[in-house]
Amino acid sequence: GGSALWKIGSADSLLRAGDSTVAKTLTIRFAKPATHAKLALVFDGMAVVVNLVPAVAPDTVPAWVYDDSSYARSGGGFLRRMLTVLFKVTATQAERQAAVDRINGVVVGGRALPPEDGPYWVKVPWDPTAEQLDSLATVLKGLPQVEAAGLIRRDRGAGRRPDDGPLWAPEEWTFQPDSASGENWALEAVAAPLAWGCSVGDPLTKIMIVDHPFDSTEIKSNVIARTLPYGFDPNNPTRHGTYVSGVLASPGDNGGGMSGMMWKAGLYLDDTGRASAFVDDVILEIRRAAQLGYRIVNLSRDARDTAPPGPADTANVRSDLSTSIPQLRRIPSATFPLVVVSAGNDNTEAWLNTYAALADKDAFPNNFLVVGGSEGRLPRDRWGGASFLFARGHGSNHGRLLDVYAPAVDVSVPELAGAQTVVTRRTGTSYAAPLVSGIAGLLLSFDPDLTPAQLKSLIVEGAAKGGRSMPNDPTKFLANAYESLKLAAQKPGTPICGFPVSLAGDRGSQRVKFERTGGTQDSLQLPIPDGGYTYTTLSVAQGGRLLAVGGMIGEFPEPTPEPGSVPGRTLEYRLVNDQWTLNHTFSGVERRAYLERDTVDQQFECRDYLVQCYYHTTLRRDDGTTQPFAFALTTDPGASNGLWENPASFSSSGDYALVHIESNYQECSSYKLELYLFNTTAGGSGSFNPLLNPLLTTCPAAGDNQPYAEGVAWSAVGDLFLAAFRVPAELPGYSSTNIRSFRQSGGSWPSSDFLLQEVQMIGNGNLAPAGDLLYWTEIVPNASGGGECFLSTRTATVPYSLISRSSLLPSQAFPLWPRANLCPPENASTAPMAALAAGPSPTASFGPRHRLAPRGTVRVRAN
Repeated sequence: GGSALWKIGSADSLLRAGDSTVAKTLTIRFAKPATHAKLALVFDGMAVVVNLVPAVAPDTVPAWVYDDSSYARSGGGFLRRMLTVLFKVTATQAERQAAVDRINGVVVGGRALPPEDGPYWVKVPWDPTAEQLDSLATVLKGLPQVEAAGLIRRDRGAGRRPDDGPLWAPEEWTFQPDSASGENWALEAVAAPLAWGCSVGDPLTKIMIVDHPFDSTEIKSNVIARTLPYGFDPNNPTRHGTYVSGVLASPGDNGGGMSGMMWKAGLYLDDTGRASAFVDDVILEIRRAAQLGYRIVNLSRDARDTAPPGPADTANVRSDLSTSIPQLRRIPSATFPLVVVSAGNDNTEAWLNTYAALADKDAFPNNFLVVGGSEGRLPRDRWGGASFLFARGHGSNHGRLLDVYAPAVDVSVPELAGAQTVVTRRTGTSYAAPLVSGIAGLLLSFDPDLTPAQLKSLIVEGAAKGGRSMPNDPTKFLANAYESLKLAAQKPGTPICGFPVSLAGDRGSQRVKFERTGGTQDSLQLPIPDGGYTYTTLSVAQGGRLLAVGGMIGEFPEPTPEPGSVPGRTLEYRLVNDQWTLNHTFSGVERRAYLERDTVDQQFECRDYLVQCYYHTTLRRDDGTTQPFAFALTTDPGASNGLWENPASFSSSGDYALVHIESNYQECSSYKLELYLFNTTAGGSGSFNPLLNPLLTTCPAAGDNQPYAEGVAWSAVGDLFLAAFRVPAELPGYSSTNIRSFRQSGGSWPSSDFLLQEVQMIGNGNLAPAGDLLYWTEIVPNASGGGECFLSTRTATVPYSLISRSSLLPSQAFPLWPRANLCPPENASTAPMAALAAGPSPTASFGPRHRLAPRGTVRVRAN
């Protein structure tokens, strides 16, 4: 009939002057009897807007911001050329554009939590100092549409081992201990310290804890949402929710309190508001978790509709699931979380617990995981002993629905005492469940693509691989976080965890081999080296997402290299979007070694035409400080007739370095071969102890076949190392190795010896994460009177029994005397996390043994 069906704005114009140019959608509705409509759009003019600021902050961060070269350590440490800007909720897109234009900036990312707004990351077109960036932030903060602005600072990454007071100091930690005592026993029993080398969690891993009440504790840094304010419930003096959440996700390195299974997580504290919730309420919260995108739900709760039955009645009693199952079936399978349920504390069948019964094959077997409780005495047993007495509170529930066990007796939990958090101990399957929820969280942080069914399978299979069954429930096993993460790492594209890594290939076709044991073998092809580079060193950082390969030009660094040439080069690769990507190229660095928290860079240099050869060593602490060393020049400044330093081997803490130095003095007719222990603690004096091998502190007599150091292997557990000393024999015999074990005790390093007959160890070795296996390159005699090189696996304790040998150079035999330099352990050694790959490993061209044999331990696990 000609009437207007819609009208927008004044004067029928879509946009007013100065309004946003963001695309808008018109919805056209027709009113009967109209069947046709005509739409006319009139444009007064068009302008191209460059670098348009989005109306809400993006949820992306460019990859280059993680590069060390983008980060300035001066001025407190900040991201160069970048500011973070948080606009007021009411700020329009035009106002946001005007603020960014004010500093001539460009939006390159942001940290929003969709659908909510968040801070923008704005890049400026020049490289200001910290003071200049702060001035730009002040300009922005003066604008009415801006709520906050400032420099982007990188926080300190957590180490792989908590340091939370005297009971949580590094020396207190053990790995799968033989006794169950100490504050850490529950975490140690499930191999948490080993698992932390692969993952410590991620704030993007969303976990809902349905419990009550939640007091104010150090877990606050991991909490992204909660339903009720923190507070003490006078009707529930047992702070159950606080205890559970602390076991699951207390951050390490916080100076007090305790460590949980995860150090970083995105927790939703869903407070039921009372100690006893309705089952429907809890089921509703599981549905809410799915709606909000939470991938894991911890349910340390127990519900039953009947009194505990007598033994004759167990087969006929089930909890009522009539209302629970229909509600849960409304959850789409794509968003259904993994629900970790405590089995209950009634020493009866677990299916009598309503929530545990949801794991039945007729309900949700892939989404519910039931956790029973184990106690700490040896052999570790199901909590409550072997008697199946149906008496409440006398032990863990059990039965066919139970999936794994976890510690449930004397578990360390956080408790608020006044204004401070203290550590106390609690008992119950309520505290076994969050240990397993934490394992699921570590797995999901490690590989975000895992489904609930895969998470459950990895946890159950990892427990079985750990091999600790319950004597009174022999088909069920104690959870093992490290073994579960090792299984997750078998998929290509995941971080390195628990499998060997090695360098392989000849110059020009070198690669890093990822020797997964249960999946497809893959490799990272290194670029064809320009200038004659050969890569001979390999190190992997904690977490398995960062690795470095280093090398040099030629075989010897000349005293005066050609103009413009750089003798050393290290390539650093980062795992990004399931692909290894070149992150940075370091010139003048021949080898980079990652420690627990710190990084060591070394570059070899020779003076006076190879008379004095030593390493420039830089220890880079995670707080940004650096410590330079030239170890050989410190120990032997008078060795004018000859000085040769082998690569330093650092303890995982970065507090000690072992250096093998060969030096010649005018008064000596032959080289002195000494093993020095340097104190490299932060702020320390760099003092050294040359008396680890007292026989070699004086000039050796002519023809004197004294033992001398060949290499070392540091342990990840405390300050312990093994040193291999070659013991020469008379011709035509062969060399043996004296293995000397050193463990720090106060200010001294007492040792014990064991002679390994007819085996000569070469270079530095590696110790397995738990300190139970050692990997070392060995020369052994063959039938023809010569020797061959092998990469061997041995037990790490007396008598160092041989487990396996993998031949490095099967076709290469050579005389055992004089000692040959044909055994290149650096180039072919694998990481000390798993059984060695069988068969020969290709070799690259290599120089003298001194240059290639020792290397820093590849550390890809928690220490």
